[in-house]
Amino acid sequence: MNTAASSQTFCGARFAATLRRDWRMERSAWGVRFLAMFGVLVLFVLVTSWFVHKVVPEESEPYYGSTVYIDGIEKIGLAFVCYFFLSIFISLGASLFHSGYGTAGQRLNELMNPASTLERFASRFVICIIGVTVAYGLCWELADWTRVLVMHLFDRPAAPHVGFFETFGVVSSKTGYITGLIICGTACSQASYALGSTIWPKLSFLKTFAAMFVVQSIYGMAIGYAMSYFLAAHIGSGDVISAPAIHTSMGYTILLVGSVVWSLFCYITAYFRMREDEIIDRM
Repeated sequence: MNTAASSQTFCGARFAATLRRDWRMERSAWGVRFLAMFGVLVLFVLVTSWFVHKVVPEESEPYYGSTVYIDGIEKIGLAFVCYFFLSIFISLGASLFHSGYGTAGQRLNELMNPASTLERFASRFVICIIGVTVAYGLCWELADWTRVLVMHLFDRPAAPHVGFFETFGVVSSKTGYITGLIICGTACSQASYALGSTIWPKLSFLKTFAAMFVVQSIYGMAIGYAMSYFLAAHIGSGDVISAPAIHTSMGYTILLVGSVVWSLFCYITAYFRMREDEIIDRM
């Protein structure tokens, strides 16, 4: 039998067995998390819908009180609710990436698994990264259809159903952020918390949040310095550059490239951290 200590190759059958094992051990906990995620989303989409129709006057002026105008505001509010909780829940899910090494009993259980580090890494990636993202999308769809149904039952005005992928377009059109930037931002957040879980198996989310605050502050200052240098160079040469052109060409490029590089760095480092922990525990 190959063991993780003697084989670091990837075997599909062994990966499938590891994935089934991880899911069987954690499905009850993930079920509770799914219900909690659904409950939080239902609460906030209902509050958002009620608040918009409570605050915006419906019979003040022909245009501003129209149903189309109010529904548009409600869609924007729902889209930002979706993106805000997407960032939170996928980060919470990613912080459980290395949770199996939190206690001595869990570490012993992991050491008895014959899967290689790469297979364990892939299994955790499917559950904590891909699985949580898909689960959130499903929760959002169910929560927003619940909003439409509840508002209809209580005879309250409400915007039509806003799908999960539709929210990205709403956020992008109203803030200038392109969809790719939003996806890269969420992927970067997931990668950061996955790496944090391999460094701090206990209280991973809180510790990674504190570390990320420092990292993002430095990252923001670096981008600000790069932008100021770029502006000073072109202003000194007499070039005329519009603000939108600078925003799209320079800012987006730095953020997109930086997010991709950071995500790859986090996942690669997380893999070697998992491998290092396994070697140390076996010694």
